[in-house]
Amino acid sequence: MGDKLMKIDHHPNEDPYGDLLWVDTEASSVSEMIYELYLEGKEEGYQLNTKAAELIYAGIVGDTGPLPFPKHNEKDTQICR
Repeated sequence: MGDKLMKIDHHPNEDPYGDLLWVDTEASSVSEMIYELYLEGKEEGYQLNTKAAELIYAGIVGDTGPLPFPKHNEKDTQICR
């Protein structure tokens, strides 16, 4: 295990733990947050392979329901394309 623990969540931070907290209650899912992290690193050469893209899609759909669904936002739709 690593020396640090990071909490990544899209639910309200009612149970703060870890050395680093990344909580975004505006995000539909943690998968959306991971995709945003990828976009930040894209200029640094980060790449999103097919398996990672499939897992991000599965995470969004698993958390919000199949497309189209009322819980989806426009960002979800763009990410899933």
